Amino acid sequence: MHRYFHDYVGSWLNELGPHIIDLPYWAMEPGEPISVSASGGRFVADDISDIPDTMTVLWEYPGFTMNWIHTSCNSYNFGFGGPPDCGRRLGVMFHGTQGTLMSDYFWHQVVSEGDRLKDFQPPAESIPPSPGHEREFLDAVKTRKQPSCSFEYHVPLAITLNLGQIAFDTGRKIRWDSKAGRAIGDREVERALQPNYRKPWKLPA
Repeated sequence: MHRYFHDYVGSWLNELGPHIIDLPYWAMEPGEPISVSASGGRFVADDISDIPDTMTVLWEYPGFTMNWIHTSCNSYNFGFGGPPDCGRRLGVMFHGTQGTLMSDYFWHQVVSEGDRLKDFQPPAESIPPSPGHEREFLDAVKTRKQPSCSFEYHVPLAITLNLGQIAFDTGRKIRWDSKAGRAIGDREVERALQPNYRKPWKLPA
């Protein structure tokens, strides 16, 4: 139940975002965004939860943008009119100048511009299968070899998601200085980045 309350999770962005946005982060390696804006609210949900049932986030990067869109209004799946079993109710779409790739962790479909896939030969598989998060972690402890999802990989993804949540909570567009790790010219966002913890708990200096 905690995932339905802002104080514990913020929204579905922070709950499911690490699993969904992992795909474009893995593919694009974008680092931290240069700006973030968000909108949404509770338009349909009529229960005790307080997170938005509808939310859109826009992150800007040099050369491309990334959008998060979610709604809890109905159960329509990620197939966009395809067969009912073609995918889960979540996924990622890569829109490029040559076509669109729709994907989740179990299914994908490429829609090309014109006949660009006519003689296309897919590359050989190059990503080794994971033995599982727990096994990878234990192997990393024993061998000191980095797991496929290391802290260095996840930190910019976590920052990206948290900035999206703060943009939604404050209703402000955030211009982000990734080198300084702070919002540019926005004290309200800066305050949101440094929460007030309940005494006597505090982060060590």
